[in-house]
Amino acid sequence: MPDKKRFYLLGAVVLLAMLLAGLLLRSQQSFEKSGVIRIGILHSLSGTMAFSEASVVDATLFAIEEINASGGLLGKRIEPVIADGKSDWPTFAREAERLIAQEKVDVLFGCWTSASRKAVKPVVEKHRHLLFNPVQHEGLESSPHIIYGGQSANQQVIPAVNWSLQYLGRRFYLIGSDYVFPRAVNAIVRDQLRAVQAEIAGESYLPLGSRDVAALVADIRASRPDVIINSINGDSNIAFFKALRSAGITTPVMSFSISEVEVQQLGDLAEGSYAAWSYFQSLKNPENAAFVPRFRERFGAGRVINDPMMTAYVNVWLWAQSVRQAGSSDPQAVLGQIGKQKRLTPAGMVQVDHQNHHLWKKSRIGRVMANGQFDVVWESEQAIEPVPFPSSRTPAEWTNWLQRLYTSWAGHWQNPGENYLAAARRQGAEGMVRLAKLAENPELVAALLAATGTRKPFSKHEIATIEERWATMPASDALMQSLLNGKGAGLLKSFQKQYPDFAEIFVTDVGGANVFMAGKTSDFYQADEQWWVDTYASGSGASGQGEIEYDDSAGLWSIPLYRPVRDAKGKVVGVMKAVLSVESIVPLTGAGK
Repeated sequence: MPDKKRFYLLGAVVLLAMLLAGLLLRSQQSFEKSGVIRIGILHSLSGTMAFSEASVVDATLFAIEEINASGGLLGKRIEPVIADGKSDWPTFAREAERLIAQEKVDVLFGCWTSASRKAVKPVVEKHRHLLFNPVQHEGLESSPHIIYGGQSANQQVIPAVNWSLQYLGRRFYLIGSDYVFPRAVNAIVRDQLRAVQAEIAGESYLPLGSRDVAALVADIRASRPDVIINSINGDSNIAFFKALRSAGITTPVMSFSISEVEVQQLGDLAEGSYAAWSYFQSLKNPENAAFVPRFRERFGAGRVINDPMMTAYVNVWLWAQSVRQAGSSDPQAVLGQIGKQKRLTPAGMVQVDHQNHHLWKKSRIGRVMANGQFDVVWESEQAIEPVPFPSSRTPAEWTNWLQRLYTSWAGHWQNPGENYLAAARRQGAEGMVRLAKLAENPELVAALLAATGTRKPFSKHEIATIEERWATMPASDALMQSLLNGKGAGLLKSFQKQYPDFAEIFVTDVGGANVFMAGKTSDFYQADEQWWVDTYASGSGASGQGEIEYDDSAGLWSIPLYRPVRDAKGKVVGVMKAVLSVESIVPLTGAGK
């Protein structure tokens, strides 16, 4: 009888195994028949930011694996397509374009630095696509095509500074990597400290990835601050904390980009310092108690979990909820549902703000313990509403501040460095020498005199009429033919062919109307432009070289060059303008305009 029972029991187990295998096979066959949903994961897997970003990819993949294991989405398997941003924001823009246009992904998850996010922003907006960003950011931005999963400044920076004022002191030293996030964060902190008459002992920046921290640490020692506000990103933090320890500096450090992952690599160098996040691995709640062992079972018992990883994980689930409710993974369909989403997570309840697509979430401050985990010393009573534009300035003032920063960096979202700027200005000076020779070319002067000598000056009415028609004026128009063809235009085109960095070049008469040009300009009449007034200089003539700027007509970052054209007697008979591209020095993503 026992043998018979064992036989039946064995048969039942075999039958159950066969049924389960059949279900799994049918599930796999169902996936194969219904296809996949392709999603893009875009993070730095190489370069200085791989120090922080590689682990975020793991967390994103973990959420995908869980969703696939539970049956996928809409009967489809999620297929990740991973791209390396290489710690370089122009690469992020190119890879985002490739993932959307060539790989045909339905959504992007990625970007750590604000420089990379801002490079990807115009790409997703152009394609009416969708990016889920997992990292804290400065705010000062909102896009219907981006879900800002990380904390905004009013959820991370401002609470941390308030806490520091209460418990650490009133004399602050501000440091950061030299790109948009730390610059913006410190502008917000300056406003906050000035409002309460606290003191700023110093402010310094490191090129992203730099380990040359000696001068910075020496300045901190001399400044004797009560607290250091640290927004250095990437592996520069290793050099910074080592230098602090070597110099015997024990000033408390409040960091905005140091988490469990970085602490694991810093060892005891970060012990006793502080960080502000929404999530810490040490949080004690049922959701976190279930999540941490599950993650470690998948990736190893030694792995730690930080806020950007948790946010990346939650972002995937918020997207999945939206896909299910929309009944489609199409970006526009998902956007229609994303503002309705909330989820109980290991960090607490989070909710997507339907107006600005940032997340409501709690703020917390932790102190690094000897075991590499954080002791949570403060947390907000409830989730904080995301406010992308801090109230110390108007949204317009913040936007103008950002644009000035961007322009001063010649179209970068991180400081390109003095070497680049100096090289660009040298290129401009060399361009002026070449332009002077062209302006003095007897053939060009003769062509200008011949053209202006045979045409009467334009009246105000004629100029207004031409300006109205200019944008749509065809190349076959008689006026356009006279400006683009003939001896003078031919000389400009030959010059441009010899020196291809000259993206635009044209000559006006002494009334400001175009006489000839190498290509169509944005306007016909120039005398209402300040550069023309300064160059003509009431007939005395003055050469000029502008600063690096974005030229709308040429569509690139450039240096404008101005030169009067004189006849044999030295009389000013025209004005020449050239637009010299500086993008050949360091390739730029002109998408930033």
